[in-house]
Amino acid sequence: MDDFRRQEILCDTILQVDGQEFPAHKNVLAACSEYFLGLFTSDLKEKHQLEVKLEGFRAFVMNDLLHYIYTGEVEITDENVKELVFAADYLLITSLKDKGSEYLEGILNPSNCLSMRAFSEKFDCEELMDKSESFILENFVAVSKSEEFLHLCLSEIEKLITLDDVIVETEEQVYEAVVSWVKHDVNNRRENFPRLLSQVRLGCMSKYYIAEYVEKEELVTNNLECTKLLYEAMKSYALHGPQRQPIRDICKTRKYCNIAEDFQLRQDSPKSKGSNKRIEQKVQKDSETIQMQKLLEKIEDYESQLEDYESELDKANKELEILRTENACLKGENSSLLRVISQISAQ
Repeated sequence: MDDFRRQEILCDTILQVDGQEFPAHKNVLAACSEYFLGLFTSDLKEKHQLEVKLEGFRAFVMNDLLHYIYTGEVEITDENVKELVFAADYLLITSLKDKGSEYLEGILNPSNCLSMRAFSEKFDCEELMDKSESFILENFVAVSKSEEFLHLCLSEIEKLITLDDVIVETEEQVYEAVVSWVKHDVNNRRENFPRLLSQVRLGCMSKYYIAEYVEKEELVTNNLECTKLLYEAMKSYALHGPQRQPIRDICKTRKYCNIAEDFQLRQDSPKSKGSNKRIEQKVQKDSETIQMQKLLEKIEDYESQLEDYESELDKANKELEILRTENACLKGENSSLLRVISQISAQ
């Protein structure tokens, strides 16, 4: 029958796609597609028309589509796969849709997984959606460096970084992904940074990293809300230490890779233990004491800065209230002056 179609023998319908015509047989189309079955057996006008126009289809994929309808075989490529899935979804050809979805699962990578997830959601490809979401979570760091990540909208970024199932080696990688996204379009995204930073688990980050990078980040230092978040993270370190007794969500852990734990296990071998253990413990304790003192000093600095910010805010609010009062008085005086002018004019 496929040879008959190609030679246009006994064809009783013509599919119009993108300005091109594709002769076919109604009974073959209806046998493979529930869409065509309904179209050719219902009381719709298309039942008696020779030509059927398919909107949204691409002409270059029609021969592959018709070949599958007639033979059950198709060569799926990177170039035609999405068009075939679209066509299969539209024409209700489940078997072809499953083949296309399976092909897309096999080519998932950090640079396309985000668009694959969106595509699977649009065309209801459940298996592809599950695979895409798992891939994103398991390869977050690589995905965050892709072009697609930089073009996500705010709600998509926020939804992603709030997930506990995001797998990273350290929380610093989540922070860096957020900064990278904001700086890609800093003029339009700067105002969204505090909202995103509040979803980063700052209490799980290294205090050295915070001191070296976060404290010096212009997006943080120029924003009062971000400064407050940073202060709260430093306070959690001083009171509880990293990753202990979490204060709200800033210390809530994710599914971190176990690289640090593996390294520690290697360090705990019998050869590493000996008479110097007590000396090492004392040095470590002294070092932690110094670090704690520095943290407390930083907290005092942050508290002082916050007090200054709040004082300036109170002062600005008072000045604004004075201006409002003066404005009201001026309006009253203007109203009185207008009434006098009106009376003089009347006389």
